[in-house]
Amino acid sequence: MANGNAKLSISFDFDLTVPAGFSEATEEQLLAKLKEALGPTVFGGMPTVTKKQLAKAGIALEGHSSRCLVTKTGVCVPPEMIAKAAPHLTDEELSRVAQLAAAKFPQKPAEQMAHLRRVALKFANDYRLVDCQLTPEQSIGGRVEMTAHLNLTNGGVLVDDAFKKIKLKTDQGPIAIRVADTDVTLNATLGGHTLGGPLLEVSINDIAANRTRLIERWQTAHA
Repeated sequence: MANGNAKLSISFDFDLTVPAGFSEATEEQLLAKLKEALGPTVFGGMPTVTKKQLAKAGIALEGHSSRCLVTKTGVCVPPEMIAKAAPHLTDEELSRVAQLAAAKFPQKPAEQMAHLRRVALKFANDYRLVDCQLTPEQSIGGRVEMTAHLNLTNGGVLVDDAFKKIKLKTDQGPIAIRVADTDVTLNATLGGHTLGGPLLEVSINDIAANRTRLIERWQTAHA
């Protein structure tokens, strides 16, 4: 027989983004982990606070019970998949973005990579530059040795100020980009010229294929 002459039920739904160690667990294991994380602060604190608040209205708390449920609603996105869509992220950032991307992960494969890249760029879209060199053909003939910086975030190649006014031959095909202090060579395409210099771009797929060495180079340069 219930104590008191009224029964009060209070329910909250919490949407969580859990780390890899939690998301890989079964629902039963996840529930146990969450209960441990919440601990007496929640399970003991809620009745204590409720009792004090009700007492202000002259209401006595005669007893209480608790219920804790968890349902896994998202998917587990492998960090390796994130790396293909956003190779500018560090290993630690890949794990975090994988958690964020899982919340609204598209079911259609054709939409998944675009979704991952959007989430990744929202998380980190700063310039992540590595030094590089290239020897493209000039529009007036002959080749010119240029120093530049490859932006791992979007594949843009930013030539140094001394070379911004040089016009390159527009139909010369792929331009080899040699990343400094590595054995990595990537191909860039020329999309024209602006006041900021030639528009050179390396594909994200090409960066992703060499991600490990490129990220190591960037981290070393910014250590």
